[in-house]
Amino acid sequence: IYECKAFPTGSAYCARGGVRRYRGGGYCACTGTVYYCNGYGNSCYSRNSVGGISCSTNVFGDPGYKSQKYCACKPSGCSAGKRQVSPGNCASCALGQYQSSNLFTGSSCTSCAAGWYGASPGASACLRCPTGKYQASKGATSCTLCTRGKYASSTTSTSCAFCPAGQYGLSEGRSSCLSCPAGYFQNNQGTTGCKKCGIGQYQSSTRQSACKKCTVGRFGDAEGVAACKACAAGKYQESTGQVSCSKCGIGKSAFSAGASACTKCKAGRYEDREGSAEANCRGQCQPGYHCPAGSSTNRGQGSCPPLDADIKEWGSWYCAAGVAEKAPSGYLTLPVGSSPDRRESYREGPK
Repeated sequence: IYECKAFPTGSAYCARGGVRRYRGGGYCACTGTVYYCNGYGNSCYSRNSVGGISCSTNVFGDPGYKSQKYCACKPSGCSAGKRQVSPGNCASCALGQYQSSNLFTGSSCTSCAAGWYGASPGASACLRCPTGKYQASKGATSCTLCTRGKYASSTTSTSCAFCPAGQYGLSEGRSSCLSCPAGYFQNNQGTTGCKKCGIGQYQSSTRQSACKKCTVGRFGDAEGVAACKACAAGKYQESTGQVSCSKCGIGKSAFSAGASACTKCKAGRYEDREGSAEANCRGQCQPGYHCPAGSSTNRGQGSCPPLDADIKEWGSWYCAAGVAEKAPSGYLTLPVGSSPDRRESYREGPK
């Protein structure tokens, strides 16, 4: 292709134009200045173009149409961060706006999207709202701190979320919420603090929305505890959510901590004290007396035959140490001292 000897500085060939009386020509795709030049020199006509223009005499009005013409494009437009007021005249984008292209010929910039902001004029890009902040509107120049009880965990947030149950937000601008510690709870969303577990309750884990009742064998006499206390030996608690324990009654004992019930003294033993922690209770019953399980005196319910024994067989019962037993067949029971009703041993009967 024959071109001009010298296109204007900064321009480049873009289309072939008309020749002689032929006014037609090619299309020059160009945003900027298009030069319509004589093929035998560097004499040129020019016109501003946005997008493109026909390289023809009809457009440029060159009366010297007898020679071949050529078009060249010299791009123009505004740099990133600016808009075109008029060809060759640019202005910076306003606060809250941006323009990312070079050679931009548009007359307006773009507003920053929600979740973004533009803090300086002439921006080629908007800035992200950081975590802990949000922006619900377009074209903003700054972001807003999340209020107490809310958070924004990601950038470009358009709103803040409520702290969930079990958590709280004590300060503004949080990217995450704080966990309620052990012994505390929070059953509502969007709060700035936690609540203590009440007496008779506990919570061993963090970030909880409710407390638990103290289990049987345990009690809670203070607020905000992570664990309930075990009932001491000699005491018990049979219900949940209690604030104290009860002493074992007479005839019973609890020899280990955390009892949900007291244990009756074994047959042949007794306990006449409340709150006993003795595994074997107070001691053995007196020989010759019957002490069933849970006896509270060393003489139990009285002389040896148990209350439900057949009166005809009383003589065959004996109590070596408070435990009622029957003598084997062919043996006789022996009374204690002068009391014929108190029998503590047996011997072989007459043949």
